[in-house]
Amino acid sequence: MRYLIVLAAFALLPLSGAAQQYYSPDEPGHGVAVQRVGEAYTLQWFFHDGQSTGWVVSDLCLPGEVCEAFTVDAVAFPAAQAALVDAGAVEVLFTDGGLEMTYDIDIPALRCSDLPGPLPPGCYNNDGERDRSIELRKGLQESGELILEVLVE
Repeated sequence: MRYLIVLAAFALLPLSGAAQQYYSPDEPGHGVAVQRVGEAYTLQWFFHDGQSTGWVVSDLCLPGEVCEAFTVDAVAFPAAQAALVDAGAVEVLFTDGGLEMTYDIDIPALRCSDLPGPLPPGCYNNDGERDRSIELRKGLQESGELILEVLVE
């Protein structure tokens, strides 16, 4: 139901142009795309820690308010029954030339044993046999703040 509400909000509020891209020179592997929707915004946060990647999206939010964040899980391969999964919260404040983002992220690990199947290729060992003990995505619990600059003016 919340997806319909977000889609309805997008339909009613004017978009103010293309998504703005932000990055942090002090945090390689992090990037944020923000789409303004009237006075509100929605964001996509991509991050990589050298071993695994993550993707978090926000609900439709107002600057300075704590906003729900989600990631995507699929219960089978290829991406069958993909769904948004609670991933914590973010808060964004826009500054001259950038933004400040505070986050409290809790993304659960995803293991092959969590999937009913058919299993993705990553759930097979080197001998080609199913291995439900394989962890496809490491869990992430982290809180902090990022100071991001506009990538392109």
